[in-house]
Amino acid sequence: MDTTASVRKTKHLKSPSLFSSLLMIMVRIMDSMLQHRRTIVEQKMLLTGMKVSVTKMRASYQTLTSIVQIRAGILTAKVKIGVVIQNWNIVLHACHRHS
Repeated sequence: MDTTASVRKTKHLKSPSLFSSLLMIMVRIMDSMLQHRRTIVEQKMLLTGMKVSVTKMRASYQTLTSIVQIRAGILTAKVKIGVVIQNWNIVLHACHRHS
């Protein structure tokens, strides 16, 4: 399995996505497994390492998205509160005029 060609391809991309970089890591690991004919124990260790890194990346992505969602929620809440306050002010002004 020749990985040098695929490595060269990704270098030309200005910003390779998270998925493509992950794929490259996996390809390299598989390639090294084939080249060195590692023992089953070593292969298992490598695979678990890969799984851990993937789960870590997923977790960080999830926290990022949740932070963005929370911030968006806070913003919408602020806007809603502002609208409510404006409406109350309008109502209060109307009440003062009539009395």
